[in-house]
Amino acid sequence: MLVKRVLAPGDSKGEVLSVGGLGAWLVKTATLVFFATLLLILTKTAGAFLQMDLRFYLTITLTTLAGLAIGDLLAPKEPEMKTPLLWRT
Repeated sequence: MLVKRVLAPGDSKGEVLSVGGLGAWLVKTATLVFFATLLLILTKTAGAFLQMDLRFYLTITLTTLAGLAIGDLLAPKEPEMKTPLLWRT
């Protein structure tokens, strides 16, 4: 059974929500479809990734790091506010 802990702002324990029955089946099915689609995309685009120059890999890496840095800078400073915000997105 899948269990998800939901934290409200200022709550240290959180409320436990369980997903059972049809919900658990849907989560497992969606996960399987997601990974199958991801595998298909990666196998179809593997040739393009192998032909890219080093500067393209550097561009992808720097763009990802810049996005993470911007997200970290714009996030609230209080740790108790970061977790609920993270779970909502």
